[in-house]
Amino acid sequence: MKVKKKRKRLSTKGINKRLKATRKWHRRLAHTSYPFVHKNSKVTRGMHQVFSKNQDECCEVCALAKFVRKKFNEVWERATRVGQILHADVIGPITPETFHTKKRYVLIVIDDYSRYLQAFVMKTQDETPFFMNMAF
Repeated sequence: MKVKKKRKRLSTKGINKRLKATRKWHRRLAHTSYPFVHKNSKVTRGMHQVFSKNQDECCEVCALAKFVRKKFNEVWERATRVGQILHADVIGPITPETFHTKKRYVLIVIDDYSRYLQAFVMKTQDETPFFMNMAF
């Protein structure tokens, strides 16, 4: 016949000590879940008793890891004809610059409909509007 042990009530000092140990081991074990930390405390030497569930509290690192990017509400539509939607990007300054003309920037323009790509080499970023007019 098994005899049930009476549980000893913890003082607030004892509770705070266990909470501190739980948080410490949560960080040491690479931010694992609190039930996993409690399970390890039962089988590991040198690990103080910790609480099994501490769901009210979430460390800052775990909270940041749970962030999810919001979905875009807009419906993106593809272009229905050439030149309707253009995707452009300026890259630079690039080193080394071109040998003879000393150009350091690259403008890349992609047509959404045909996926046609054009690249323009520019001396300064100020030339972007000129080359965008030439693109299509």
